[in-house]
Amino acid sequence: MENAVKRIFEENGFFGFSISSIYHNGNGKITVHFPNMNFLSQSPQYKPETNSLLHFTDLKALYSIINEGSLRLYNVNGSNDSNEFSYVATNLRPLLELQGMNDKDIESNFSKLKDYTFIFSATDPQNVQDIFMWETYGKGDTGVALEFEIQNNPADWKDFLLSKVQYGGKDDLNKVIEELFEIQKQNKNITFKLYPEPFVGLHKEGGRNWEKENEIRIILFNYKNTSFLERLRFNDFVNRQNAPFLKLPLYPNCEKIMLSDDSTRCFSQKVPNLKLNKIFLSPTFFVKGDKKGQFARKLANYAYMKMGYRFNNVYEVHPHQDKLNINKLAI
Repeated sequence: MENAVKRIFEENGFFGFSISSIYHNGNGKITVHFPNMNFLSQSPQYKPETNSLLHFTDLKALYSIINEGSLRLYNVNGSNDSNEFSYVATNLRPLLELQGMNDKDIESNFSKLKDYTFIFSATDPQNVQDIFMWETYGKGDTGVALEFEIQNNPADWKDFLLSKVQYGGKDDLNKVIEELFEIQKQNKNITFKLYPEPFVGLHKEGGRNWEKENEIRIILFNYKNTSFLERLRFNDFVNRQNAPFLKLPLYPNCEKIMLSDDSTRCFSQKVPNLKLNKIFLSPTFFVKGDKKGQFARKLANYAYMKMGYRFNNVYEVHPHQDKLNINKLAI
């Protein structure tokens, strides 16, 4: 039975998991566990094609990022998508019900999981020239897009996951659940324990033009694992309109924080190490003409003063006919 379960996962592109089983008096329990959340990096469906992330925001948030030297990962309870968990909940529910879980237990488990899931949303850098993205997320005349370069290997991250978001329809996870469901129906004496954490926050229901976002996420699971996170100094846990967030130190700040139990290993091996690499000013940015160059120089100097490394990649985005052009501003 374990080999059959192993085959189902591997044939659908999922690796890096372990399977354990317990049998007693003819009954069995098979547990599938993914110790490394980044097993999805081996699945083309989830793996981003880029080592950089683009994040649309506004000037106020940019200065906050520079001043704090960190990015904020927000709890999914504050998501603007009320159906954030609906995909996984809908698809896992039949399997959980077949195992004897009632609605109250199922809802309780997903509620707790949402409480301990934090997300940073981004997209592919090529979308900097996408008019829809600027109009939807560009924040008007104070809008900026920030490009972050990943400095370390996501496969080494612990409790963090880098993945493309999936939008509705059938996918590999859906196939896995359907096949496990069939095995479960044919073997009433066998139950499965499938931890849903790796899949939560990676799917959205179709509709509302979500697909145009081409969203890529960094997701932190298991914030309740406080012993790990306390070692990593995640102590900036506050509330913003009932939407908790965590601060993820940016390069080079993350390079300076060492794990308390292993002085030879850098903090940045365990968590995302992102470097602010480029800043793009929106097509309708409030600073115009020659003053953009002066603004870019002041911004670059301020970033250098606060973040500690030379920064000269500030770009203007301007419309040309039916597309957007990118020009680097002289610093």
